[in-house]
This record gives sequence, C-alpha cells and structure tokens, in this order.
Amino acid sequence: MTALLSTFTEVFTWFITQITTLVSTVIANPLLLLMTAVLMVGAAVGMFVRLLKSV
Repeated sequence: MTALLSTFTEVFTWFITQITTLVSTVIANPLLLLMTAVLMVGAAVGMFVRLLKSV
C-alpha cells in the first residue's frame, strides 16, 4: 500500500509540475494568453447556450 501511495504521489507531483510549466508558458506569451482567453470564453458561451436551449 505504501508503494502504491508513493507512486500516486510521484505521478501527482509530475502532473502539477507540468501544469505549472504550461501555465507559465501561456502567461509569458501574449498571443497564447489571448487565444486561451478566447477559447475559454467561447466554451463558456457555448455551454450557456446549450443550457438555455435545453430548458
């Protein structure tokens, strides 16, 4: 059980490190930051429209 928990901790630490690297890269690049913002807003609007159509 200890070995399994250790493996999960190692994978989780690697995952957090990779996410941190990705976010740092996106924040450092204005073009990537703008595209990410546009995609997030588009996804939010799309979900909102789907919710309104389902009612």
